Amino acid sequence: MRNVRNTSDGRGFTLVELLVVIGIIAVLISMLLPALQRARSAANRAACSNNLRQVYLAYQMYANANRDQVPMGHRKDLEQLNYSIWDNDHIAMMGVIQYWGYLKTPLAWFCPSQESLFHKYDTDANRWSLDLATGRFANAVRSGYSQRGRGPNWEDIAWPTGGLPAGVDPIRWPEVYRVNNPANPIEGTGLGPRIAGDPLPKLSKYKNMALFSDVFASAFRVQPSHKEGMQVCYANGAVKFVPLDLIRVDIAQMNDSFTTNSLTNNKAVRRIWSKYDQF
Repeated sequence: MRNVRNTSDGRGFTLVELLVVIGIIAVLISMLLPALQRARSAANRAACSNNLRQVYLAYQMYANANRDQVPMGHRKDLEQLNYSIWDNDHIAMMGVIQYWGYLKTPLAWFCPSQESLFHKYDTDANRWSLDLATGRFANAVRSGYSQRGRGPNWEDIAWPTGGLPAGVDPIRWPEVYRVNNPANPIEGTGLGPRIAGDPLPKLSKYKNMALFSDVFASAFRVQPSHKEGMQVCYANGAVKFVPLDLIRVDIAQMNDSFTTNSLTNNKAVRRIWSKYDQF
C-alpha cells in the first residue's frame, strides 16, 4: 500500500491509519456537538430570561408613571395576536412601551432562540424601521414575545385595527376597550358588556399571574425555535422555564390562519395563560 511520507523523520502513514485518525476525530466531534448545543441553548435561555426581565421592568416603569396601568391586551378579537409593537400605521400594545422610551434596547424585544423571521429582529419579514424623530415605523413590527391579552379578572382587552388618519396620535386610545368575560373565561365564546372607565388594567392586580412568554401565536412559530420549553415572566418579576409538554396539546391546536381558526386559537391561548399561572 502506498505510504504518505512525513518529511521530518522519513516515517510514513498508511491510508488506513489516516482513515482511523479521521474516524476518531469524527467520533470526538459527534460527542462534543451535543454538549456545545446544550451550552448554546443554556446561553440563549439566559439571554431570553434577561430580555423578559427588561420588558417587565419597562412595563413596571410605565405603570409607575401611569397610575399603575399597563398596556396589556391583544388585537381586537384575535387573542393569539398579542405580540405587536406597530400595527401597519399605529401603535399596538407593546408599542406603547417602545414609543415612550421605556425599553432602550430593541433587541430586548426578541428571544435569541427564535427562528421565525416574523419574530426576529430586523428581518425582511419584520423590519425594524423606527423613525426616531416621530416614533413611528414604516411597516408592521412584531416582538418575539407574547403578552397577556386579558386583565387580572380575565376581562378582555382589545386593541383596534384599521387605518389611522395622518398627523394624529399613533396610539388609538379611544378605541381600546375592556369587556367583561363570559362565565367561563377560559373556554367562553363571547363577550360581555363593555367596562366603563380606563381601558388598561393595573399591574399590581395581576399579583403572581403570567404576563409575558416566548411567542406562541401558532405551532409554526413555536417550533423549531423552542423544543424543550418556554420562558415565562410573571407579575412578581420572576422568570420561569415552563416545559413545552405542559402546553404542547394547546399549541398543536393553533395554526397561522388567524381569522378562519380564531375561536379554536383564542381558546388555546387562554388555556396556555391559565396553565402558566398554575405552574
